[in-house]
Amino acid sequence: MYRLGYLKLALAAEEALGGRPRSRNFKAAIARAMMGFLKWLPVGCEGGSRNGVVSARSSFQTVRSYVILSEQVLTPTLRRALKSLSAYSSLVEEFLRFNNGLRPTMTHMKILNLTAAERMLYTYALSTSDPLFVEVVRWVAGRGEFKRTEYFHEALSRIVPEAAAKYAEPAMGERIAEKARRFLEEYRSLCPDGRTSVAWIRSRAYNFCRHVLSPRVEWLVDLGLLAKKLGRRRRKAYEPTSKLRYCADAILKLAAGDAAGYADSIGRIAHAFSRNCTPLTTSFPLLSSHQDYASVLSEAYNALSENGLEMVAEADLILAAAAKLADAGLRVSVKDVKGLEDALKIMYMANQAYVKPTDRGKLVAIAGVNW
Repeated sequence: MYRLGYLKLALAAEEALGGRPRSRNFKAAIARAMMGFLKWLPVGCEGGSRNGVVSARSSFQTVRSYVILSEQVLTPTLRRALKSLSAYSSLVEEFLRFNNGLRPTMTHMKILNLTAAERMLYTYALSTSDPLFVEVVRWVAGRGEFKRTEYFHEALSRIVPEAAAKYAEPAMGERIAEKARRFLEEYRSLCPDGRTSVAWIRSRAYNFCRHVLSPRVEWLVDLGLLAKKLGRRRRKAYEPTSKLRYCADAILKLAAGDAAGYADSIGRIAHAFSRNCTPLTTSFPLLSSHQDYASVLSEAYNALSENGLEMVAEADLILAAAAKLADAGLRVSVKDVKGLEDALKIMYMANQAYVKPTDRGKLVAIAGVNW
């Protein structure tokens, strides 16, 4: 199950509603209704299907929780970057068909599956807005295979308290740390030998682990940064993938706000997710000059800027441009992201792009030049 796929469902539900302000419950109901309709859509022999039918097992509360998450981690700029990707436009068409009473053509798993560009943007969003996700990455990156119960114990004793100290609101961090201390004592009393019990499954501590801690490792599975194994009696074990070992340092640097190494961090994350892409015939078949990179930057700027008049953050522009390359099916390397950064500097010198320094970084506007 691709849990992070529900983030784009939340965005698509907003788009299908014409951008009108709606409650979280209403948006979640629209998204859940479409997934329920797909329950009986024949899909052939896809993974997770039974008798050729994929079951939409996600409850309304699950969809609603990802509607809330989309509001918390997806900034307006990231939303525009996601909406400029090819997978998103196809999803919006499906929602419009659904709203008009027509039968959707996409399967459940195809809707929830994540492309390389989407994984890039979601990794960036979670790295820069969710301290708990970052601390889980820090812990997982230094380990081999681990079981879920082992993760729960480590999270309650160390990961959650360390993440709590990094929340923007100190009061919220203190409440989370206090919960972790209380739930750790409950876990140790109910599971003294590390094995689960009926009393543990019925406890509030288990509820916290299931709904707060488990999603973080499942998101890493969705992103391809963790591999999940099912052992005896369906006990879950996880193991870091080569992608995580390659880009873990980049994720931690982004979370720390390392501006000097920003391009390198984005490049490593982009390369981790796009290196298995099959090169396609696209509008960016070769990136051999500054003009090619400038063309990608201009397209990304048009996607991020409201009517081409609003200035956007330089970091967001480089991120969106790298996502554009991955969305086109290209293998993006650190060199490509550095090329985007160099091309932008040349555009500054040629007065084809304008920069405005602020306390929160540089804002950029690109002139309407036909490359």
